[in-house]
Amino acid sequence: MIKIQSPTTPITPNVDQTSTEKSGKSASTSGVGAFNEIFMQQIKGTQEAEKTAPLAPVTQISGATQASEAQRHALQIGEDSVTMLDMLSNTLIEGDNDIEKHLDTIGSLLMKQTEALRDVRDMLEGHDPLKETVNEIGVKTAVEAHKIQRGDYSRL
Repeated sequence: MIKIQSPTTPITPNVDQTSTEKSGKSASTSGVGAFNEIFMQQIKGTQEAEKTAPLAPVTQISGATQASEAQRHALQIGEDSVTMLDMLSNTLIEGDNDIEKHLDTIGSLLMKQTEALRDVRDMLEGHDPLKETVNEIGVKTAVEAHKIQRGDYSRL
C-alpha cells in the first residue's frame, strides 16, 4: 500500500545568493541580474531599430505559389460541404416539427455533394495535400447522407 504524505514546501535558494556564493561575482553580472541586463539591452536595441527603419509593405511572399483552378474548385466544394454538414447539425439541434422534410432535403444535397467531392478529388494531382482533405470531407458527407437515408435521425 502506498502511503501519501502531506506536501512540504521545498526550500529553494535565492538565485542571487547562489550565483554570488559560487562565482564570487555580484548579482548584476551573473544569474538574474545578468539576464535583466541583457534583456534591457535587447529591448533598447529593438526600440531604436523600430524608430530608424520603417518596414516596407509586403507585396509578395517568397516561395508562395498560386492555387490551381482544380484546387480553388476543391476548396469551394469542400467549404460548401462543410456548410451543409453544419446545416444538418443545426437542424438536429433545433429539432422542429418539420425535421423530416429538412432531413430529406439535406440528405439529397449531401449525396450530390459527395459526388461532387469525389469528382474534384479525382481532378487533383496525387501529391496534392488538398486531395486528402477533400477525401476526408467526402467521407464525412457520405456517412451523414447514408445515416439520413437509413433513418438514424428520424423521430420514433
